[in-house]
Amino acid sequence: MKAWRLAGPGGAFTLEDVPVPTVRPGAVLVRIEAASVLTYLKEYLEGRLQGYRYPAAPFAPGTHGVGTIENVGSDVWHFRKGQRELLRPIFWPRIM
Repeated sequence: MKAWRLAGPGGAFTLEDVPVPTVRPGAVLVRIEAASVLTYLKEYLEGRLQGYRYPAAPFAPGTHGVGTIENVGSDVWHFRKGQRELLRPIFWPRIM
């Protein structure tokens, strides 16, 4: 698969070929179809966000998105393959 990856704060931001992640128990794999570009992305990529702790590099930055579930890990009962989902950095319990 392809992923935009940041080498670290202020580092290179490149489109790379990366392996498809293995689905862990309790997780789902989502094929992202659309993602937002946030107003502070430039400062984030340049490493200029005061007090922000970046994850271990390299990493794929991102927050909100929309996609389709590709695979479901064990212990997941409330999502299914093929289901479309909205992804947010803040968890809101899903009421069914």
